[in-house]
Amino acid sequence: MTDLLLRGCVLPGRPRLVDISIANGRITELLTHEPGVRAPANERIDVGGRVVTPGLVEAHIHLDKALLSERLATGAESALDAIRMVAEAKRGFTADDIRQRSCRVLDMAIAAGTTAMRVHVEVDPIIGLTSMETALALKQEYAPAIDLRLCAFAQEGILQAPGTEGLLRRALQMGADAVGGVPYNDRDADQHIDIVFGLAQAFNVDVDFHIDFFDEPAHMHIRKVIDRTHRTGWRGRVAVGHLSEASALPAVEQKELAEDLAKAGIGVISLPATDLYLMGRNDDINPPRGLAPIRRLLAADVPVALGTNNVRNPFTPVGTADLAHMAF
Repeated sequence: MTDLLLRGCVLPGRPRLVDISIANGRITELLTHEPGVRAPANERIDVGGRVVTPGLVEAHIHLDKALLSERLATGAESALDAIRMVAEAKRGFTADDIRQRSCRVLDMAIAAGTTAMRVHVEVDPIIGLTSMETALALKQEYAPAIDLRLCAFAQEGILQAPGTEGLLRRALQMGADAVGGVPYNDRDADQHIDIVFGLAQAFNVDVDFHIDFFDEPAHMHIRKVIDRTHRTGWRGRVAVGHLSEASALPAVEQKELAEDLAKAGIGVISLPATDLYLMGRNDDINPPRGLAPIRRLLAADVPVALGTNNVRNPFTPVGTADLAHMAF
């Protein structure tokens, strides 16, 4: 017996409307939609010709610093300026505050069709493990609606924020699913990258870096990440967000970088709302868009995803956590 029948659905690639039969939480049959035919089912929903897709996957989002626009009066002039502003605001965060803002974003994302999400959770001497403790509780609470994967994230650096490495280790012991860093916001990017990979190996978790978030190729720390991925055998277990510096490379170098990323199995997550907002601030004419070179990455078979990143804070002053909006 069909538990749920979705009637009159549009499926990508299919010219005719279909009915989707679901039993025991699984799709059991696709039926050609026949108006007026009443197939047996415990529950029916008339979809009315709307598109039905698998659940959307949010590859990169920050819940703990979302929805700060009302308490921060000025916008950021750069990525590092946004980091500074949020670090100051973070001193006033409480567990209840983080929970309330996180829940608002989760509810928006679920309503927009997101069923899985990698959440970057800040772990540092300012906030300690408060964000991680809150996120772990939300992971259980929201499990019926969305699969949350938590990345213990060193936003404030590791070497320049003594105690962070130990906090990352504790977050992984608590149950974080991945570990991440931001090499461009530390005093020694190479050592920062090595520490993150070392933690990943120690706890057998994936790696997710914020990388090369500028509109000129001033850092290109991605090359070190590629090298460490090969050396540690972490192929297929590393992702990077932003990578906007790559768009300023000559076309030949972009192609070579894309091929190197593909060989290392490193995924790239484009974060257009943030990158379009913060990049190109220093150019009077023809400012760069500041997005990673997605077409060249796809042409080289690099895994590419789309992410929201931030919602209404100094990094991104707008946002609804709707991935369809982000795609358009």
